[in-house]
Amino acid sequence: MLIVGFGDSITAGVFLSVEDTFLYKLGLKYGFDIYNAGVPGNTTSQGLSRMQTDVINKEPNICIIEFGMNDHVATELDKQAVDPATFKENLTLMIKNLLDIKCTPILCTISPIIEGNEDEYYYNRHPQEWYQSPLGAQAWIDQYSQIIRDVATEMGVRLADVASAFANHLALGGTLTGANGVLRNLDNAGADDGVHPTAIGHDLYFSTLVEQINTIQIGLC
Repeated sequence: MLIVGFGDSITAGVFLSVEDTFLYKLGLKYGFDIYNAGVPGNTTSQGLSRMQTDVINKEPNICIIEFGMNDHVATELDKQAVDPATFKENLTLMIKNLLDIKCTPILCTISPIIEGNEDEYYYNRHPQEWYQSPLGAQAWIDQYSQIIRDVATEMGVRLADVASAFANHLALGGTLTGANGVLRNLDNAGADDGVHPTAIGHDLYFSTLVEQINTIQIGLC
């Protein structure tokens, strides 16, 4: 059995030890082989260009698709790096490619960010005034997460609703910031990252993915 993690820097597990990443923990839990096909900075369009080599040729049984954090990014006023329609088309094509080789896809929604301001966190790197429709970068991310949910429903594939898992964690007293924050921040990393999950954040990915993998009839995937 082989699980491929197909995505961006979150899948890649940047800033973490391999043992703290959700993909490693999945391999350990199920005794599966794992292949990390996460590339920092990648959008779905960039992912598609390498899908044959990094995913299809590996012939995985399960493929975790984790994109969106870079697709939504504004490149100018109200213009995304990958527009919503293209994002949806890209995800749909990824799923079709996986189903063609009888691989079980699992789509992930997008974890949250710390928006901050022009001096720190997300808006220190991405101009806040570019995020107008809808208002704010987190709202853009939420829009892309909803597209992911819609694609999962329309294509009849499994969804690891990471965005909801993070929201539930916060509702129960967890935090984005601070020493025990689920995102890298000034307190736990000495950096105003606010995008990449900590080991605690990767645990949320892990538990949400476990819920989906447990429903798969391994012999049929």
